Amino acid sequence: MPVPNRVRLVRADVDSHGRLTVTVDGDRFTPDPIGREAFGPLLDELLRAHGTALRVEVHEADGSNYVDLLNPHDRIEPEPNQPQLGATTLAGKSPLLEITGDGFVPGEDVAFAPIFIHSSARSDGSVRSLVEFSENVGEVLVFGRVSGTIHVVKVPR
Repeated sequence: MPVPNRVRLVRADVDSHGRLTVTVDGDRFTPDPIGREAFGPLLDELLRAHGTALRVEVHEADGSNYVDLLNPHDRIEPEPNQPQLGATTLAGKSPLLEITGDGFVPGEDVAFAPIFIHSSARSDGSVRSLVEFSENVGEVLVFGRVSGTIHVVKVPR
């Protein structure tokens, strides 16, 4: 694999409304703040246009920071369809569920989290629930930590 001659710095500063101001190598890249849903496609466009690695820094309004290095040679083209779920049985073991989704930044860390139960928020916006972990999982949350892409995939019963 060829070594990139330059790593570009992409910085996204997230405001209190969840909008991102994006700079590339210190220069403002977008005229106005963008939504999280536009960040993944923007990074994909930068990878294609520059053909070099990107150091991506996301600075959240709460002070937390996320850093990732994206390499254009590691690109995985997303499937053109929506999140899918299928079951595969392995030699007498419990079924494995394949969960796929698109809209993520190539190479980003994506979390898969089972959803055990749903609850409604109180009038003050707070919520509380007691979760019995032996419950069957009804849905899986798929969350892109850089792009903010979220899918909720139903698990067949």
